[in-house]
Amino acid sequence: RQNIPLRGHRGRRRLFTDDITNDEDVLHNEGNFRELIRFRVESRDNFLKKNLENSKAHATYIRSRIQNEIIECCGEEILDIVLSRVRQSQILAQTVKHFIKTNNLDSKLCMGIGTDTCNLMLGEQKGAVIELQKYLPNALKSPCANHALNLSTCICPSVKVDGSADTLKT
Repeated sequence: RQNIPLRGHRGRRRLFTDDITNDEDVLHNEGNFRELIRFRVESRDNFLKKNLENSKAHATYIRSRIQNEIIECCGEEILDIVLSRVRQSQILAQTVKHFIKTNNLDSKLCMGIGTDTCNLMLGEQKGAVIELQKYLPNALKSPCANHALNLSTCICPSVKVDGSADTLKT
């Protein structure tokens, strides 16, 4: 019912008020952040309830500005994760390039790049394979046969194999 957004429409009023004037106030969605706080208090988190009731309105840390700061922190964390994955793919590509150079291998003779199917390797923009194909012009990307077999056995439904040993013997 709450969907994903943290903020509701009216995050400026106190969280617990006894002056509910109409049904619209009761049914009003104040956003996930405030509703989760309200849920914790209704679940008998007395420490939180006491803190919210006894604090001045500006000291409860539940206003929209604080929610925006939390959203910003979450965004920074997500960005750090994405950037680290991008950097890892570049490091993988650089490691392979370094190996080829230090072992005096001809990059034009590399005909294939076998990988698993994760985004780190096969990402369309910054995947390791894309970076390697810039250095290895003749190399085609191809999924690793063993990895493809492993993936297919993981996702296929259970199949009964009764009598298969007899079939193999004949």
